[in-house]
Amino acid sequence: MGSIRTVLVLDGQGGGVGSQLVKLLKPRLPGDCRLLCAGTNVAATSAMLKAGAAQGATGENAVAYGYRLLEAAGGRRGFRISGGEVDTERMAKVLLDEFRSGKLGRFTLELPS
Repeated sequence: MGSIRTVLVLDGQGGGVGSQLVKLLKPRLPGDCRLLCAGTNVAATSAMLKAGAAQGATGENAVAYGYRLLEAAGGRRGFRISGGEVDTERMAKVLLDEFRSGKLGRFTLELPS
């Protein structure tokens, strides 16, 4: 039995970036991948759920969960700064680079023409 992969989209203000990302990602994710969302406010979470996210959470704790995932990934890779703290900024950059290079799988954010 394979594990279920998870994509978490975070939106901070409800301005539409998170919901647009959900709309673009949803049809392109493989079947073994679930799409979750977390927003700092109800408007952000609601928009992402309407766009197709499977589950959502609102508030500071929900966004902190996404940050903890970055910390966990950075810790596993040994990304540390002084004092033993995880370098989450470095991990975020690596995550984006790996997304862009296709290392995380084949995704595109462009709509077919």
